[in-house]
Order: sequence, then structure tokens, then C-alpha cells
Amino acid sequence: MSGKFEKYYSDYGHYSLAGARFFAKRMDDIGWLAPLRLDQWRGEKD
Repeated sequence: MSGKFEKYYSDYGHYSLAGARFFAKRMDDIGWLAPLRLDQWRGEKD
């Protein structure tokens, strides 16, 4: 539950819109998908 009392889950296995925003931001913050960047597989640099 957020500081504004928004639920992150609407039921046992489905995210609410607030939950989707929270988890998407969390994934970005920790670099969750960084290993999947195509430029890393091709050997390109930033």
C-alpha cells in the first residue's frame, strides 16, 4: 500500500494501476531489464 493508501494489488495476483506504476518504477530504479538491452548483445557502447 502506498503512502496515499493506494492498493498495489487488486486481488491475489493482479496489479492495480497504482501497483503497476510502483513496480515499473522499482524495476527502472534497480535496472531490472538492463541485461536485456540489445546494444549490449551487439557490443555497442552508450
